[in-house]
Amino acid sequence: MPLFEGNIRGFSVEEITEPSSWWSDDEDADPWIWRMKIAEGHQFAYAKLFDKKAGFVSLGLYPKFACYRRDGYDFDTLYECGMASMNEKKIMDVINDADGPVASYELRKKSGIRKGFDTALTSLQMKTYITVCGFTRKVNRQGEPYGWHVSLFQTPEKVFGYDFVRSEYGRENVLGDELTDIMKGVLPGTDEAQIREMLK
Repeated sequence: MPLFEGNIRGFSVEEITEPSSWWSDDEDADPWIWRMKIAEGHQFAYAKLFDKKAGFVSLGLYPKFACYRRDGYDFDTLYECGMASMNEKKIMDVINDADGPVASYELRKKSGIRKGFDTALTSLQMKTYITVCGFTRKVNRQGEPYGWHVSLFQTPEKVFGYDFVRSEYGRENVLGDELTDIMKGVLPGTDEAQIREMLK
């Protein structure tokens, strides 16, 4: 489910929650807080997954979704085939070399990317090679947190398990139809073209 309104009317967190709840700091009602708890709970995948905007995928569907989005490629092969940018590779190198999750501001600094960082970061999320696994805040010289919460990134394989995430590999040719049929059940009456557009 997308966090914000997308191409399927009525199918987003934004459209089914009260506008007054957003950014209210009410832990029970504020979707902006929910998204942090969901990402940290690792029972759903959370990242920019739908039309370059944030959204959620249940773990039950995530292996199908990831394999479909990746078309069966691991990232190294994708890059070697010329289907990923140098900026994307720089970000993946930082994440793969890190001992744990990496904050977005650390990724920007360590990757050395001067132009196109946000585009590459979003692309990797859309392709499911990285996911948000939590949030943090910057810390000042006194050790005190400050500013907005920022995303922590990791590979889905490290968050949810390598074998689990790749359990649908080899079935990429049929997964588009399977996911479309599943979403037809969730969204009866929705045009199939809209569903496929959301899933791609």
